[in-house]
Amino acid sequence: MSYNTSEWKVWDFFNNPNILSELSPGVIAINCFDAYVEKMIISKLPYHSFNENKIHPMVGPDVTEEIISEKMLIQDFFSENNSYYILLSDELKIDVLRYIINQNNEFDQKYLFLFFRSNSLNWKEVLKENDIQHLKLSVPTFWEGSKLFNFVTGYFKLSLPYEISNYLIEALPLEIGEYIKYLKLIKLNFANTSTVQLWQIKEFIEAEKVDNFLFGKLYGQKDFKSFYKLLIEKKISDENLRSLIVFLQSHLMKLIDVSYTEKKKRISNYDKEILVHSKLWKKSELYDHINILISYELKLKQKNSMLNMEFKREYLSLQ
Repeated sequence: MSYNTSEWKVWDFFNNPNILSELSPGVIAINCFDAYVEKMIISKLPYHSFNENKIHPMVGPDVTEEIISEKMLIQDFFSENNSYYILLSDELKIDVLRYIINQNNEFDQKYLFLFFRSNSLNWKEVLKENDIQHLKLSVPTFWEGSKLFNFVTGYFKLSLPYEISNYLIEALPLEIGEYIKYLKLIKLNFANTSTVQLWQIKEFIEAEKVDNFLFGKLYGQKDFKSFYKLLIEKKISDENLRSLIVFLQSHLMKLIDVSYTEKKKRISNYDKEILVHSKLWKKSELYDHINILISYELKLKQKNSMLNMEFKREYLSLQ
C-alpha cells in the first residue's frame, strides 16, 4: 500500500481519534515538535491492537539490526508478538533505519513506531518510502497561542474563567510544555478552577515559576557548572523538575535542527539564542546529553531519591 505524509496541527490531531486507531501494523513514522506531544501521542496509541494491550520502548542510539530481528522478526516457540516504539529515531544508525524500512512487510501484526523530533536526515530517508505510514505534527505559529492553550485546557478537562485564560496566554511562553506544566499545577492546587480568582493565579504562578529558559540558556552555553549549581539551589519540586527535564530535551532537539526558524516570519529572542548555541555543539554531543536527560526523567518516574545526589556529584565534578 502507498501512503502520503499526513500533516496536522496538534489540536486537530488529538481531536480526531481515528488517526491513530486506523493505523495498520508495520512501521509508522511520527514527527512531532515537542517531547510533551510525543508522550501524549504514546498515551493515545491503539493499545487494543497490541499484544496484551502493551507497547514496549526502545531508544534510537541503542537499537541494532540484531535487536530488531530478535524482537520483531524471529518466530519460534519463545518469541512474543510484541509491538515497540523507538524514541530518538533521528539518531538511529542509517543502516539500522534502512534495515527497518526493508523489513516493513515482514512485521506481520506487530507495530513499530519511529518517533522523530526534527526534520533530520533519518526523517527525510523515511519520507522516500511510500509504503511507510507517516504522520507529522507541525509547530504552532506565534499567532496560534490561543488555539494551543485552548487545546491543552480541553485535553486536561480544565475550565478556567476567560480573564485567567487570557492572562496565562500572555504570561507564559508559547511552548506546549509551559502550558501543560502550569495547567497541571493549577488543577492540582485549586479544587474548583472555574471559580478561581485572577489574583490567586498571579500569586501562584509567581511562586511556582521555574525559569526553564534560563536553565536552557545555561545548558545551551555548556555552562554546566552554573546549570547544576542553580538546579541544586532551587530545590525544585518533582513535577516542576520533570517539566524542566522534558523542556530541556526539546531545547536540545531544536539545537540539532534549527531549520524550524526558517519557516518563521519573525524569530523570537529565544530562536536567536538557539541559532547561536547550535554552533557550540556537535550533533553527537547533543544526542548524548538528550540520553542523559531521558535517564533523569526515568529516575523521576521511578521516584529515585538519589537523583539530587547525582546532580550534586555532577556539580562537584566540575569544580
